[in-house]
Amino acid sequence: MRHKLYLLLVVVMLTALPVAAQDTEVVGGDDAALRDFISRTLGTSPFPGDIITIYVGEIPDEISVDFPILQDARIVGMIDRPAPSPSQIILETELAPADAMNAIVEDLGADWEQQTNMPVGPSGFVAFENVTEQFCYNEDEAAVSVVAQQLESGLTEINLHIFTTTDPYMCSEAAGEMYGMVPYNLLPQLKTPEGAELVPQFGGGGGGGGAPGYRSASNSAMLETERPIAEIAADYNAQLEAAGWVLTKSEAGESFSYSGWTLTDEQEGNWSGFMTITADPTNVNQLLAVITIQEIPEE
Repeated sequence: MRHKLYLLLVVVMLTALPVAAQDTEVVGGDDAALRDFISRTLGTSPFPGDIITIYVGEIPDEISVDFPILQDARIVGMIDRPAPSPSQIILETELAPADAMNAIVEDLGADWEQQTNMPVGPSGFVAFENVTEQFCYNEDEAAVSVVAQQLESGLTEINLHIFTTTDPYMCSEAAGEMYGMVPYNLLPQLKTPEGAELVPQFGGGGGGGGAPGYRSASNSAMLETERPIAEIAADYNAQLEAAGWVLTKSEAGESFSYSGWTLTDEQEGNWSGFMTITADPTNVNQLLAVITIQEIPEE
């Protein structure tokens, strides 16, 4: 039971959080000190007795599952963990996240199946594109979660999280149906418009729930820009329309914009949404953007 709960928690964390490398400065130390630091920080496990192997700039000739490694990608490294903990392979490529994921799907063997309606990674306002997919081998013998995250450099980091021991629920149709009904999956990734920058937002950037009998989700972001609110709103509105949202109303002024939307999910459920962008009264170049969707109950 402990292993099942652990696997479900790991899957949720991997699909909910961005995993791209940050702009980090490494100071001090030699090769021995670096290896000691890596073993202490990355070589840990919740299960006593586990032996973990860390590969730097390479992966072993044989890995635990026959999953395609993207051709021409640079191998950053691998953390090889015994089951039930997932192993991790990190790659870097010049392909865009969506193109990298498509290339992986094209190389999949017949025994692999792409899971549908699974968590789609970060949703709402994002700095860079993120594509997340999950694949299962021979129904439920193994699973691989793939996260392709665009970096500030323009390159794409790919994280493969390999589960050689799976809870049957991870690859079941019921799991896909459950995740497919999560309102956050209906929020598309909204990339930051040109000339704007996401700034740290303290206190959280999203929420969910709604009144009894209703389902809803929201996401917010702070932006720094000298562009007019109307232009920022127009850029975001174009992305929502490209994602299949239908615009019902739009207004924009010097310090505030509003747009109203409707959308239909894959189960033919109806939703309403709205997005607001408000300028900080003490700093007109700092904007708060909020997007919210709420289910429209059947009559």
